[in-house]
Amino acid sequence: MSSKSLTQAVLLLPSQWFLYLNVFNFILFASLKKLKSKEDRKLRRKQHRQDASLTMQDKNDQMPLENRETVIVVQKALSPWLSYGDCVLLQISESKDLFRDKSHSISVLMKNLKPWMDMDRIKRSELGMLYAGRQPETLGDVVELLLERKNRVWARIFIHSLSGCLDTSPKLHDWAHKLDSSGLNAAGLFIDRYADHLEQLDLAPLLHFAPLQDMLIEKFGTMPEFFSHLGLTVMEYLKQAPPQEMRLFIWTLEEHRDQYASCHAALDYYFEIMDGLCVVIKKNENENTINSPFKTKNRNHKKKQKEPKGVSIMTST
Repeated sequence: MSSKSLTQAVLLLPSQWFLYLNVFNFILFASLKKLKSKEDRKLRRKQHRQDASLTMQDKNDQMPLENRETVIVVQKALSPWLSYGDCVLLQISESKDLFRDKSHSISVLMKNLKPWMDMDRIKRSELGMLYAGRQPETLGDVVELLLERKNRVWARIFIHSLSGCLDTSPKLHDWAHKLDSSGLNAAGLFIDRYADHLEQLDLAPLLHFAPLQDMLIEKFGTMPEFFSHLGLTVMEYLKQAPPQEMRLFIWTLEEHRDQYASCHAALDYYFEIMDGLCVVIKKNENENTINSPFKTKNRNHKKKQKEPKGVSIMTST
C-alpha cells in the first residue's frame, strides 16, 4: 500500500468506528426491547393463570348478592330433577298426593311389577333385597316404593298399569294414558334409530327374561326358536312388531344394561329425551297446579280466565 492510501485509510477509520458503534447500539437496543417485551408477556400470562385459578367459592364471594340469590333459586328448582333424573319419576313424585287414601286395586299393578322386582333380588342388589319383604297395600305405598327405588322402567310400568285401570279418576286416567302413549310412540323411533347397532349385538339373553318371553310364547306358542323358523333376526322382527312389543324390548334392554355397555347412551337418550313427555295435572278451580315442574306466567292478566282443563301437555327438551 502506498503512503497516500495508508493516510486515507487512517483518516476514514474514525468514521467507520462511529458507524460500527451506531450499528452495535441499535442491535443492543433492539435486543433489550425484545427481552423486555418477552418478560412483559410472561408476566401477563402469569397474571392470567392466577386469575383463572380462582376457586368457585372466591367467585361466589365476589358475585353480587342478587346474583348469588338467583343461583340458589335455580339450584333449588333443579333439585327435584337431580334427585330422580327422570321426567316420569319426577311427575309421579309431584303428583303423589293424588295417590294417597285411594281405594284402587293394586293387584294387577303388583303382578306387572313382580318380574322386575324379582330381577332385583336375583341381582342381589341392596335395594332389591330390602324390598323383598315389603308388601304394598295401597297405591300410595306403591308410589313410595317407586320413588325410593328410582327405577325408570318401574315408573313406566306403573304408568302403563294405571292407564288400564277402570277405577281411577278421569284426570288420573287421562294423565297416565297420555304418558303411556308417548312411550309407545318413542319406542318406534328408538328401534328405527338404533336397529343397525342393535343388530350387531347378541340379544338372545334378553329373550329369556320372563315378561318378554311370556309375551312371545303367548303370541307364537314357542320360544325362542320361532325366530329361526321364521328366518328373522330379533331386530328384523321388532321392526315390524307392535309398539307394545318394541317398548317391552327396550325396557328389558334397560334392565340388562350392565351387559350392553354400548347401548347406555342410546337408552339414556330414549328415557331422558324421546320418552320425556311432561303432562301437567291440574286440580279443580281454586286449587293450584300440583305437578308441573315448570311454572309459567300469565301474560294476559286482564283477560277473563278460562275454565281450567284437566290435562295439558308440554314436551321436555
